[in-house]
Amino acid sequence: MHFDKTVCKIYLTQSPFKEEEAVKICQEIDKANLDANFNSILLIINSGGGNDSWVMLHDYIKLSQKTVNTLACGWCASAGMQILQAGVKRYASKNTLFLVHRGNVRFDSNPNNFDESTKKWQEKENIRNKVLFGRSKIKIENQDKFVSFENQFNPNDALKFGFIDEII
Repeated sequence: MHFDKTVCKIYLTQSPFKEEEAVKICQEIDKANLDANFNSILLIINSGGGNDSWVMLHDYIKLSQKTVNTLACGWCASAGMQILQAGVKRYASKNTLFLVHRGNVRFDSNPNNFDESTKKWQEKENIRNKVLFGRSKIKIENQDKFVSFENQFNPNDALKFGFIDEII
């Protein structure tokens, strides 16, 4: 897989992952989709996380005309985990470390908006949980506990939990 000339390799290495990186990677996916020399795309992830731009990139990967597989290589944390889940096949190198946690809460400085801020945070958490746990083996009743602290684990655990399909 690594040296296949028909696979376009795209690298996500920015930490923290930001909107500019998401746009750049979406543009690279567009180029690969238009290039007849490539049969598929491999997104290689080494990221400690980032902001909500992961949603855009995750959805864009899912919309790709060509198959996009993902490879966690090094560090795959927080938003990187959600992006990893977009791959048709999800791989990890044997020394990758993974980390998941609950989303951050950002409240409006106006105390009268507390309920609205809480509602918006819960909506984001629901999207994140659907993406993160949608293909995992973590039961729904255990998902909240799984992210209630910074949960770091290795590729064997990622395979066992269903976050990846294969260790390479």
